[in-house]
Amino acid sequence: MPLNRWLALKRRVTSYRESVKNYLGEHEKGLLALLSVVIVISGTFWFRQYAGNNSNTPSQGGTFVDGVVGDRQQIEDEAAHLTKAGLFRFDQNGNLTKQLVKDWSASTDQTVFHLTLLPQVPLGEIQNSLNLEANLLGDAAVTTENNQLVITLQNADPSLPLLLAEPLFDFGPFKVSKLTNQSAVLVRNTRSGAANSYINRVIINAYPTAKALQAALNNHKIDGAHLETTTAPRGYQLHPFGLSLYYAVFFNLNRAPFRDQSFGQKIAAGGSIPTQPFTLTAPSSEPYQSMAKDLVGKWQAAGAKVTLELKSESDIKDQIAPARNFQALLGGLDYSYELDPFYLWDQSQVRPPGNNLSGVKSDAVETAINQIRAQTNIAGRKGQIETLHQTLQNQGVAVILGEQKASYVVSNAIRSVDPWVADSPTDWLQAFALWSVK
Repeated sequence: MPLNRWLALKRRVTSYRESVKNYLGEHEKGLLALLSVVIVISGTFWFRQYAGNNSNTPSQGGTFVDGVVGDRQQIEDEAAHLTKAGLFRFDQNGNLTKQLVKDWSASTDQTVFHLTLLPQVPLGEIQNSLNLEANLLGDAAVTTENNQLVITLQNADPSLPLLLAEPLFDFGPFKVSKLTNQSAVLVRNTRSGAANSYINRVIINAYPTAKALQAALNNHKIDGAHLETTTAPRGYQLHPFGLSLYYAVFFNLNRAPFRDQSFGQKIAAGGSIPTQPFTLTAPSSEPYQSMAKDLVGKWQAAGAKVTLELKSESDIKDQIAPARNFQALLGGLDYSYELDPFYLWDQSQVRPPGNNLSGVKSDAVETAINQIRAQTNIAGRKGQIETLHQTLQNQGVAVILGEQKASYVVSNAIRSVDPWVADSPTDWLQAFALWSVK
């Protein structure tokens, strides 16, 4: 299950679903008439055109059969990850590389970005798509100038190119060939400029329950699926991956006793616990309530005088967090697709609507944020964020309880690549263009 992000800490990208529906609404009749493949779900074996090559070099061709729990809506969500592409992408080493962009540049203050698209990518289409994504760019102006796409921001954002790696545009490696309430067939996207894929075709089958999906895996009827499990069936491998979401306890540095830096440092270190009383506020929903009770129990066992106060998610989101009306607050960190900590920890975000809930103002934290934002390798960003978290704990600002994890299982016959960035467990196919049949 995706993390219930009760606190809107970051702008989020809108669902892909509408664009998939629009595409199907325009083309479905013609596609259904042309398609000769009969979709049959659970209980039917699909022929997989596996290449006879088991080397470590990716080979071209083959079919991947994917399983989801749900109905047409879940199929559309899964298909969207494979039919969309970003202006940029991350390669197998996590480096930001150009995909639909031929060249780009940024102003010195990182507020104006000029992007020259590939000749086969319509400038107007990309501009319109970005203008429809109001949640993505906020108050940015998206215009064209000298046959270039120009994005003008109100505030500096060196992370913008990483944000534009999110799959949003109809240049993904696949296109929908057929969609029913139970299955979908995706074939290679032959549109000029579309992203490439080693695998030729994807079939998505829907199952009514997780138990039915598990049975399909056990019987080797599908090649892979997002599945929250600790073990993989025989013939499959389990792949856990991290999300851009973390659990954390924020210390309010503008309220006693955390106004005294040493108090927060001792709590974060978990060693010699001070005896000044304080309250931990947490959502009454799971998993937060259980996490809060466990944490309070450990602190009390170490001698802390801490009281647990459970509140509804709506109270925390709408009242407590914006007013900074807490001493310590258990919640979630959402670094979004580009893994940008600026909106959560920079001193410019101390006052609402900024999300620097702790109110930290630290040169060391500012330096760490700037270093992260200058890093375009997403693997490097992940490592630097871990360093930032340690700095926050050392300074008595917060306790980072851990990263949320997800997992998928994939057949041993498939060479898979874990997603470099995942906002939710459904992003497990984010690097599918790099997958191949062994």
